[in-house]
Amino acid sequence: DSVPLDCTNSAQAYSLLITNDKGERMFGYCRRVLPEGSTHCLPLAYCILSKYRAPRFYKKILTELETRHGIKNKFRDELIGQFYKQKFPKPGESIKIDLTNVEPKMGKTDNKENLEESVDLVSYVHINKCGEYGTINKIAKKNTEKVDQIYISERDIKNPCAIPTYIVEDGGKTELVMTLHPDSRYEDSDLKKLHKLPPDILMKIFSSLLLERKVILISSKISKLSSCVDSLQSILYPFTWHHTFIPILPEALWDIVESPTPVICGVLSTDVVNHHKVENGIVVDIDSSTVLVEEGDENKILSGSMQKVWKR
Repeated sequence: DSVPLDCTNSAQAYSLLITNDKGERMFGYCRRVLPEGSTHCLPLAYCILSKYRAPRFYKKILTELETRHGIKNKFRDELIGQFYKQKFPKPGESIKIDLTNVEPKMGKTDNKENLEESVDLVSYVHINKCGEYGTINKIAKKNTEKVDQIYISERDIKNPCAIPTYIVEDGGKTELVMTLHPDSRYEDSDLKKLHKLPPDILMKIFSSLLLERKVILISSKISKLSSCVDSLQSILYPFTWHHTFIPILPEALWDIVESPTPVICGVLSTDVVNHHKVENGIVVDIDSSTVLVEEGDENKILSGSMQKVWKR
């Protein structure tokens, strides 16, 4: 039987990493399809493989695909095909997806009298909820009476740091516009879940990473686990982790951890750690914010001044 799911929107995404025999990495970003009202997982997910590490950007794409999962197959295939043909944008640049033939116009609503005129797109004001998107009108350009209809993603409105995803209806054409954040480090990872750990535990993890030890995180939630494991690469900036990195490690591959090499990995159950010994590393249960295994010298690796800065 399938296990009950965390039905929150953010809990359906997770990541993976594929490394070939040359050491080249391919990043995988996945999102489960959760049937409306369901609390059980179906063996169905969207997955994107890319040589670029941009979890936030790809998660937005997966969200757009998952929310349109119920459309006809030919339209869904067309939508996936458009995303596939897009080149990865440079920081600050956008990709545009033509939705004209994929879904009905969003402007078809009985609440048009609630729409406000002359609201600047830059303000990201949520005027009228229309499905997943809030609706605003863009200020008309000079010397023209034309006013484009703009629909901004509601989840981006709530995040002031995000570059919003929005839909533009210009005459008979409808486009989905998605922009890569100008700061590439913003796209690298979402550190919020990792930063929920106490500062002293984070410092122990960071110290272990600097000494290239084994770092193992445990959580029963795959989305939370993969996000925190992926974030470990970001807190090392400007350094880069070149050793074994596995966001979700199956128990059948535990031999990788027992090899005498550095590794970062995530595990979905504490049972695995209870059945195996971990040497030269640290094991942290991020659900309970507890350190299960440590070497004992983690608090002595960083200097006193660096520890003060870390705990601020």
